[in-house]
Amino acid sequence: MAGLIPGGLVVGLLFFLQVPVPASAASKAIVCQEITVPMCKGIGYNYTYMPNQFNHDTQDEAGLEVHQFWPLVEIQCSLDLKFFLCSMYTPICLADYKKPLPPCRSVCERAKAGCSPLMRQYGFGWPERMNCDKLPQNGDPENLCMDYNRTETTTLPPLFANQLIPPEAQNT
Repeated sequence: MAGLIPGGLVVGLLFFLQVPVPASAASKAIVCQEITVPMCKGIGYNYTYMPNQFNHDTQDEAGLEVHQFWPLVEIQCSLDLKFFLCSMYTPICLADYKKPLPPCRSVCERAKAGCSPLMRQYGFGWPERMNCDKLPQNGDPENLCMDYNRTETTTLPPLFANQLIPPEAQNT
């Protein structure tokens, strides 16, 4: 897999990941805005707010940084990486919920499990500012979080339900 990306690009990307960034955003009122960061458009939600947790004041700032991860997203070292990154850099904004809604720890752990081996090949660890242990666990009623649903539908429409039930079981 490592042969798919020029080594210098990955090393440049991974060097950028090690730059420290303040952990919490300035306390400003959350105002929803349509996502303009190209990598994060169509991610499963359409609105974000700034500043984000990395103190990016604009989506342009956030976009410049998150796009440094594009090579890892492109090679699909983790199916969760793009959603995880976008949920960190362009966090979801809901009109009726004015608190941060970070990704769940499990999303981070899946992204890390898929991508950190490749990063280690180039001598880099998972960025501390994306420490999975700092994210809430799914199901914690005090700290809500987002997980990524990869399925289009979770139940079959009623029209097709009878086709999957054997005829002898339909009459019981």
